[in-house]
Amino acid sequence: NPNKMTDEELDKEAASFEKFGFVQPIVARSIDQGLYQIIDGEQRWKTARRTGMNEVDIYDISPIGDHEAQQLTYILNELRGKPQEDRLADLLKGLLAKSTMDDLVAVMPLSKDEFARAAKLPD
Repeated sequence: NPNKMTDEELDKEAASFEKFGFVQPIVARSIDQGLYQIIDGEQRWKTARRTGMNEVDIYDISPIGDHEAQQLTYILNELRGKPQEDRLADLLKGLLAKSTMDDLVAVMPLSKDEFARAAKLPD
């Protein structure tokens, strides 16, 4: 997995699991009877283990070879789109109307400063 998360990001992911549950399955392939290799979702798996979860939902894409699995690892990590600034600002402002910034940034991959910039809040 070429992606890494900081301890702070992993803490926020754990907080989101606590608040929303485990909502996105891990994409994996069967490599042996009962053994799977993660194609997309390694950080979710690590966070699930860290928070005491013994089972997680997976989507098994078997059979697939190494070359295709490596391609999918990159594709699934990168092809998620990028937010449009104005739409993101509107979404964050709408969330802020019903929650505190502290509650929101506890589970979001943003610091308070990043949230304020993305939401285009006045200084």
